[in-house]
Amino acid sequence: MFPASSGSKKGFLSVIFCRDFLIFLFINYFPNLFLFFHLFSISFSSLFSSFFYFFSNPFFILFPFSRLHTVPEMYFNQLQ
Repeated sequence: MFPASSGSKKGFLSVIFCRDFLIFLFINYFPNLFLFFHLFSISFSSLFSSFFYFFSNPFFILFPFSRLHTVPEMYFNQLQ
């Protein structure tokens, strides 16, 4: 009844969950480090892949722009 690729799909979803959990930790506890990795990953990716990254992210879907807009503000406030 289930396709043969269901195991690989579960592994892929667990990788996405681990990635999103690490991103959640970066946003809440290491905002400068999150901003660095975030800008670094976007600068070396195409527009489509960054678009797919945001909208495949469960934290982004559940909490859209809840903390993301505060990360650059916190970063630039520390520079001043």
